[in-house]
Amino acid sequence: MLANASDMDCLPHFELPATLLEGSEQAGEFPFLLVSQSLITQSQGWQGVIPTLQEAYGLRTVQVTFLPRGADVNSAVYLAVTDDKKPHFVKLRRGDFAEIAVALPRYLRDQGIQQIIAPLPARDGHLWAMLDLFRVILYPFVQGRNGYELDLSVRQWSDFGAAIKRIHTASLPFPLLSSIPRENVSPQWRESVQVF
Repeated sequence: MLANASDMDCLPHFELPATLLEGSEQAGEFPFLLVSQSLITQSQGWQGVIPTLQEAYGLRTVQVTFLPRGADVNSAVYLAVTDDKKPHFVKLRRGDFAEIAVALPRYLRDQGIQQIIAPLPARDGHLWAMLDLFRVILYPFVQGRNGYELDLSVRQWSDFGAAIKRIHTASLPFPLLSSIPRENVSPQWRESVQVF
C-alpha cells in the first residue's frame, strides 16, 4: 500500500537528530526533568537503556538519544541506533500501564494493517521489557514528515480511509476486546437538568 516514498509522509515519525545526520559519534545531552538526574546522564553513555535493549531485544545498540517530544509526563522517548546504523524508536513508560496500549496495535499489525506502527516483541515474546520502574517499549523508527505539515494527495486520503475502515471493522479476539476501556456515561446529570 506504501508504494512511493511520498506515501511515508503521512505516517507518524520523528526527524533524525542533526548529530546523527552529520555522522557525529556524540549525541547531544538533553535535560529530562521527570526522572532524577542520576538516572538520566549523557544519552551516548546512558547506563540503563542500552543494556536493556541489548539483553531484552538482542539489539547491538551503540547510541541512544533523548527526543524532547510528547506531552505524557510519565513517558520519555529515545532514538536508539544499532551498530549497523539501524534506527529504532524507544519509549520508556513509568506508572500505570494498560497492556492493551501495546497489544492492540501489535494485533492489528499482525492482521495485515501495515499503517499501524506496532511495538516489536522482546526476546521473551512480551511487548515490553523492564528497566527499574520503567517499561521499555521498542518500535520501528519511521522517518518522514508530519501529516500536519503537508497536504495529503487524493490517493493518500483514500489509503488513509481504507486503513481506518480496516481498523474499525477488525474482529478482535475476546481477551483483547474485553480489555479495551469503555466509558460509562451515566444519565444522572442529563436527568437532573431535564427537571428544570
